Amino acid sequence: MPELAISRIFPFDTISPRIGKQRQLEALKSRILPAIQQDIASIVRDELGEFDILAMMDYLNQLFQAIQALPRSMVRSDLEQQVRFFVLVVRNRLDDSDGMVPLRQLCENISRVFGFVPELNADVPLPDAQFLPTQFATSVTEWANIIWQNPGRNSVDERIHFFGRRTSTIRKDSVRLHLLELDRNPANSEEALSYADADFYNLGDLQVDHLQPSDDIIHRQLELIAAMNIDSIFRDKMLEQGGGKGYFMSQDGRIFGSKRFFMEYHNCVGNLWFLNPNEGTPKSNQDPVEWLEKHPRFSERFLVSLGGKDAVDKRSILFTYAGELLADRAKNWFHATYAQEIAVGQFLGAHVSQPFLQQAAAVDTGGGGHVRFMARTAAAAAIAGDEHLGRGASSDDSSASIGSAAEINPANLVVMAGILESEREVLGAVVDRTTRGYKSAAKRRRVGDAMPAADDVDDADEDESGEEHGARPS
Repeated sequence: MPELAISRIFPFDTISPRIGKQRQLEALKSRILPAIQQDIASIVRDELGEFDILAMMDYLNQLFQAIQALPRSMVRSDLEQQVRFFVLVVRNRLDDSDGMVPLRQLCENISRVFGFVPELNADVPLPDAQFLPTQFATSVTEWANIIWQNPGRNSVDERIHFFGRRTSTIRKDSVRLHLLELDRNPANSEEALSYADADFYNLGDLQVDHLQPSDDIIHRQLELIAAMNIDSIFRDKMLEQGGGKGYFMSQDGRIFGSKRFFMEYHNCVGNLWFLNPNEGTPKSNQDPVEWLEKHPRFSERFLVSLGGKDAVDKRSILFTYAGELLADRAKNWFHATYAQEIAVGQFLGAHVSQPFLQQAAAVDTGGGGHVRFMARTAAAAAIAGDEHLGRGASSDDSSASIGSAAEINPANLVVMAGILESEREVLGAVVDRTTRGYKSAAKRRRVGDAMPAADDVDDADEDESGEEHGARPS
């Protein structure tokens, strides 16, 4: 029987720590990586029947535990990926005999910790056709015949970006137009819902954000392609799943991803939403499940609604739950959980913020954001205090249905009062701060000092349209 190369890499601690932690890790990688790759090639070539299964399990388990003991680093990530490839080729060659059951169980245990080699998603929804570029069908046909090997948002030759719908005067991101259709404030067409804090913001203050970061998506796509070139069984499975989509190209016996493959996943509206960058928990490139768990609006409540973190399925490129993309699931839960509060935001925007802003427009040329904060806080105090706002609204307005799951009327003003009262302390601090800034700005304008212009900064996650958007969070 052939001997596994990984059997010769133990023990791990034979490299002197005196050379420094990073050099020690690199030395481990240079010794372990070729051994794993050699064994993967041997299993693909010779099949499992040629190996001692018990010995394979012993060495694979030792390797699994040894890598787990390493500190978090790029070296550990690279080794975990190779173990995922090892497990993939083993799992694809397991039969149903009793002798293979323990090895199958070991593979499952490793995958629960190190993850799975990602597969294609069953569905990658794109923006509605009315928002796509006018020549989109022609473009994607061309993209299916263009190989991309190292795509990225900052790449010169393989730059990944949002589709754009161009008019005679401006180009708008297709995903932004699609999200506006879903989450625009029906009481104010210039605002849309932010999933950072269940409130509505001016369109220019909202960024289009990937729940699952775009860099992570690209990394998982590249891992899928690498696995296709390692394991013919996996390659045939992915080619069958991706049939007709134009995601893969073959050249000189190797599989490559097409421009269409990367562009469509980047523009998947099921993984996108609006965030107000100045609120909520900074997101950056965090694991989406960890970010949701830390975010005060989602937290454990959302994960408990799924059945826990382990209920999130990470076997596809884009994470899912019960076949639904994770971001879509999160958005639906958000609307159901904060329906009343979202309706309050719509109501205040229509009956408080906008009238106040219109009255202030003649004298205020740079403090609209401050006016908005003060107006909403004044409304919160009114509702929580004596329901003055409820008595002030017309009967038509107070009985109008705002939002799909909530209604603004005298009967539920008490509930709204509770919501707003619970945030009185936070709102009070905001008012103290913003009022001082507003008064200072007004004083400068009175003496003729010009207000400093706001920086025109791209969205933190993306912006390829050239439109003005919110500031980048730290």
